[in-house]
Amino acid sequence: MTTCLIDKIMLNIAFVEYPQSMKNGTATIRVYITANNTAVNKVAPASGATLKFSSTVKEITFSSPKDETNGYYSVNFTVPEVKSKINCTISANASKTGFISAGKNVTILIVPPFPMGNIRIFVSDVNGLPVSDATVISTSQPSKKPLKGVTDENGIVSFNNIPAGSYVFQISKEGYSDTTIQIEVAADQTVKETAIIPKISSSGETIAQSTIIIPIIAVVAAVAGFIVWKFYYVKKKEEEELAGTVHYD
Repeated sequence: MTTCLIDKIMLNIAFVEYPQSMKNGTATIRVYITANNTAVNKVAPASGATLKFSSTVKEITFSSPKDETNGYYSVNFTVPEVKSKINCTISANASKTGFISAGKNVTILIVPPFPMGNIRIFVSDVNGLPVSDATVISTSQPSKKPLKGVTDENGIVSFNNIPAGSYVFQISKEGYSDTTIQIEVAADQTVKETAIIPKISSSGETIAQSTIIIPIIAVVAAVAGFIVWKFYYVKKKEEEELAGTVHYD
């Protein structure tokens, strides 16, 4: 009895159509599968193969692959909305009875549906010291949902992967005067801003107001003192001159 060993024919797979980058939505991938018969040095389209697709982003879903004949296959896949750019690897594996399986990968850049940026706000008092536990909330923003955060022990609050555009923030904390700042965010940009919230004194004035008022009071007192001194000096001078005039007459 003679036993013959038959070499299995290797499959080859190539991506011929796919988006290099895309937003959320549905797109199509087309692959070309061939069979490489090294015994006769011949490469031919492989029909009837089984295809399986997978990706590194688990939220991506694939439809059932379609055999377009002549070795071409297509599949639709749906990409979810993301808040930041993601490099996604998509894998295609082809198998067929009597053939050696083949696999191939491509990378697709998934981008947010609109430009995104980042904001970093440092909240301090008038002396430049960080203010923790301050509430920072947007009163105007590109999207419908306002942003809200609280400063950490270093007086910093960050908003990452947010829509680019114009923002207005109100910063508040009990015992401090509220402050409003406006920030413009461009795509792929991190904007760093400083917001100052003056502390309110026991008299109800802010520290900045008190700092200004005290010198003013001092100036007013000095001017008043000078006026009083000048009045008595002039009056005394007049009395001395009058007395001198009478004495010489």
